[in-house]
This record gives sequence, structure tokens and C-alpha cells, in this order.
Amino acid sequence: MKRKHEQSIEKQEEKMKADLQQIDKLAVEKKLVHENEKQKVCLYKQFDKEIILIIIFFNSLSMNMNNLFEKLKNNILKKVMNMKNVLKC
Repeated sequence: MKRKHEQSIEKQEEKMKADLQQIDKLAVEKKLVHENEKQKVCLYKQFDKEIILIIIFFNSLSMNMNNLFEKLKNNILKKVMNMKNVLKC
């Protein structure tokens, strides 16, 4: 009877150890998932910042191009007007 009781206790202890190992395993998995999610959020934030910088760059480039085209157009118009004036004489 005593041996049966000891075996029962041993089985309970083994089950508790297995349960604790499973809890530890699940805790580690949960921590890894959390870390992965945190890393994804950081990457998305970094990606957003880079996209914003690209948009700002292309906006600036577009404005510069518009200014250059405007200057070029004005220069051409001036030259055409000067040529007209020269030909009138």
C-alpha cells in the first residue's frame, strides 16, 4: 500500500514537472511571438519614415524641375521677343 502511494506521488510529481515544462515552453514561445511583433512594428515604422523621405525628395525634385522649366520657358520667350525686335528693325 505504501509503495502504491509512493508511485502515485511520483506520477503526480512527474505530471507536475511535465506541466511546468509545458508552461515554460509556452512562455518562451509567447515571448518570441511578442518580440517578433515588436520587431515588425519597428520595421513598419522605419519603412513609413523612409517612404515619407522619398515622397519629400520627389516633391522637392518636382518643384526644382518646375522652377527650371519656368526659367527655361522665360529665357526662350525673352530670346524670341529679342529676335522679333531685331527683325523689326
